[in-house]
Amino acid sequence: MASILWNAHGIIFIDYLRKERTINRDYYIALLDRLKEKKVLLHHDNAMCHKSVKTMANPPYSPNLAPSDYCLFSDLKRMLAGKKFSSNEEVIAETEA
Repeated sequence: MASILWNAHGIIFIDYLRKERTINRDYYIALLDRLKEKKVLLHHDNAMCHKSVKTMANPPYSPNLAPSDYCLFSDLKRMLAGKKFSSNEEVIAETEA
């Protein structure tokens, strides 16, 4: 799994979660520290996560697009076009190049 941050100019940060790890408080704090070192500002709005009572139904295969569909995936496709990988490490090396 990868945590990917991007802006209008493309991908600015990728962090790969090692196998057998989970995202917990310590991982997230370390991730924020790495972002701070790279001078990346991440805005949190203090919204309570997963605490809402009201939910909205979202049909499967919805035609609505997420922001990542516009920017992130097109950049990744361009970076990896025509390349074949035999391991996760090869993918990581290519995206970090």
